[in-house]
Amino acid sequence: GVELLNKWDLGNQKINRSAALALLTFDLTYDINDYVYNYEKVLNKFKESVYFLNSEFGQIDIELGKLLNLKRGNLQLPLDGAPDVLRAIYSKMENNRRIAIAGDCFFQIIEWDNNHKVSAQSIHQFGTATNDNTSIHYTDQSHLFSKMQMKPSFIELDSIKQYLKSSYKP
Repeated sequence: GVELLNKWDLGNQKINRSAALALLTFDLTYDINDYVYNYEKVLNKFKESVYFLNSEFGQIDIELGKLLNLKRGNLQLPLDGAPDVLRAIYSKMENNRRIAIAGDCFFQIIEWDNNHKVSAQSIHQFGTATNDNTSIHYTDQSHLFSKMQMKPSFIELDSIKQYLKSSYKP
C-alpha cells in the first residue's frame, strides 16, 4: 500500500490505480489551513483502506472508477474526480462504493468562430428531467458525464426542431 501511494501521480482519473487508496486514506478539506496532520489517524485509515479494498475487490490497486460512482435510480457508472479538484466530486460511502453526492455537475461551453457563428455544448450529470424518474431524460446524460463527454446545445430554432419529439403551448 505504501508503495502504491508513493507511485500515485495525484491524478484522479477513473482508470488511476492509486487514487482509490488515496481517496479512502486521506481526509481532504476545502482549505489546506483546515487540514490537521495526525499520523495515527492517517495510519489507521490507511490500514482500514487496505483491508477494505482487499476484502471488497481482492486487491488494493483497483481503478478509481470501481470505487467512485455516479448513481441515478438503477444506473451506476464509474467516475473520475475527487474533492476539491478540477473534476470536483464529493462522495459518501454507500454499499461499499463511494457515491457522488455533490461537486461538478453542469458544464457549458459556448464558442464563436471567426465568422461569428455561435455553437455550444453542455452536459449535466443526470439529464433534463431531474425530478421525474419515469422520464427517458432522467438519466439520459449520465453515460456522457461518466465518459467526460459533452452534447451539442441547440441555439437555433431550426436545430431544435430537428430533434423535437413533442411540443405544446401552455
